Amino acid sequence: MRDRLLMLQDADESAYLEHICKRAGVAVHYCAEQFENDGSPVSTIVKGVKRAMASEYSRELSTKVFQGACRLVQLGYRQGGMAGYRELS
Repeated sequence: MRDRLLMLQDADESAYLEHICKRAGVAVHYCAEQFENDGSPVSTIVKGVKRAMASEYSRELSTKVFQGACRLVQLGYRQGGMAGYRELS
């Protein structure tokens, strides 16, 4: 899950998903981060800060992508495309 829990827009949601994984016996490892997820007070603080940073980044990126799509529409380009599948009748 390459640190997908840190990339959610809601820091509380990522903490909740980590909690669900722990309750199910699934170990959560943050492979792209410089800290151990050992439950220590320091790692808990670092995770909170990282989650807040990741959610802010995600919100900013979402805004930029939306503005870019709007700009392309204003320039006359069509957004979207055909579905990658076809319904069988």
